Amino acid sequence: MFNRRINMAHCRKFVKMQQKCCTKRQQNRIFAMQIFHKRQIIFYKNYFEDFLNFQSIEVKKKILWTLKIIENETRIHSEYLKHLHSTKGIYEIRIQHLNNQYHILCFFSTNNRIVILNCFQKKSQKTPKNEIKKANKIKQEYEQEYQNIR
Repeated sequence: MFNRRINMAHCRKFVKMQQKCCTKRQQNRIFAMQIFHKRQIIFYKNYFEDFLNFQSIEVKKKILWTLKIIENETRIHSEYLKHLHSTKGIYEIRIQHLNNQYHILCFFSTNNRIVILNCFQKKSQKTPKNEIKKANKIKQEYEQEYQNIR
């Protein structure tokens, strides 16, 4: 299995070593496997921090572990991240710990940024509409603030 912690200089050396025994197409495939675009997670205002402060240590660890997966993996399984239907670009980060489900609403911004909007503990099958409305409101705030900076 490919180790994703290899830096880019090492990747280029590896590709150069492979050039002697591979075709051009195989070389491109090997190099493409090794290029890794890490995402940046942004916690907008204090919504995430306030939620995290009220959780147990085990839940905090699980949430941070899931965020690390989302930040580092190129392909994310729908078990961890899923688009919410009937929303414009809002995704749901899913965390399951024991019998509890925790959900973090977020969206993708420019330059591989994931902006964390709000968090909640899910108690039913459907995502509560008030949480989706809250996420939309926070997303609009972020976009207005971001446009004012430009």
